[in-house]
Amino acid sequence: MTGLTRLFIAVASLGVAVVAGCGAASPRAEAPPHVVQHGARMLPATEAPPPTESAVAMSAPAAQAPPALLVHIDASTDPRRKLPGDVRARLTAIVKDTIASGAYATAWPGGLPRQAELAASGARAYIVAATVHEVAVERKGRRASIMCRVEIRIAPWYGVDGGEAWELTKAAVATGTARATTGLRDELVRLGVRDCVLDVGEAVTADKILPFLRRLDERHAVHHAARR
Repeated sequence: MTGLTRLFIAVASLGVAVVAGCGAASPRAEAPPHVVQHGARMLPATEAPPPTESAVAMSAPAAQAPPALLVHIDASTDPRRKLPGDVRARLTAIVKDTIASGAYATAWPGGLPRQAELAASGARAYIVAATVHEVAVERKGRRASIMCRVEIRIAPWYGVDGGEAWELTKAAVATGTARATTGLRDELVRLGVRDCVLDVGEAVTADKILPFLRRLDERHAVHHAARR
């Protein structure tokens, strides 16, 4: 973190929220990976005979089974438009990576499912989304002071056509704040804002959202075992 001195990150306790009328979430388009090829060449027909039917069958990838629990990471939002550059997209990515590190599926075979697909497979799904509510920069003397506040919500999700539903025992909101200092140059301030937001997003997801998901999983397992 060039030119940045982070002072602290505070993550508030997870609070259960009851909110009505939330609409469907919109997925974020993923950027294609940058691929570098070395020494690729096309083989003439004499060098590469056509594969047999058995070889094609053996090489065909098996259909991927849908996960029992899907965590859809919605695009992060910045209502006050305070974030520089690609910080909003990077916040979405870091939340997704942190959720995936807990062994939760964040993708569905063939793209995001509809409500009928979730029901047909017996899968459960949740939506997780980050909102940057505040970014404040104060320049004083030779330093700039940065404060940021990030909120992350989790709620049951019913596919691209069903949207999200806020249910008393299955939805929650967690908020984290951080303060940092940087030099006065605009580039250093931009880096400070970026690191502040990304650090808070990662901390809130790891410290509050992942444990909440685990509790939901445990509760579901107990309920499912009791019904047998």
